[in-house]
Amino acid sequence: MKQKILVVDDNEDNRDLLTMILGNAGYQVEEAQDGPEALEILSHRDQFFSAILLDKNMPKMDGFDVLRKIKQTQELENIPVIIQTAEKETELVAEGIKAGAYYYLTKPFSPSVMLTITNSA
Repeated sequence: MKQKILVVDDNEDNRDLLTMILGNAGYQVEEAQDGPEALEILSHRDQFFSAILLDKNMPKMDGFDVLRKIKQTQELENIPVIIQTAEKETELVAEGIKAGAYYYLTKPFSPSVMLTITNSA
């Protein structure tokens, strides 16, 4: 059975690119365009995700808020969450890691680095 990854990004081009790269690497990918949609998908207990690639800057709900809700939910807390963002400030990286992120991936990133991190997660 293929491992399933949830890609959460408000930018359709970013979602399409991540889905293509992960799909070509053998992952099954589900997409969400914002935080509320991601949490709705994650609330379905019949789905299991091996990892989540989560954009930090999104409308409706910031990626860090989504991350905190995931880490506060017993059934979801052990899913590795990889934050992806263009923000490289040290304080934000530290905030993401403190909130429970598995990794803080800064854009633009190389597909091979993203796959290595996802495989590791």
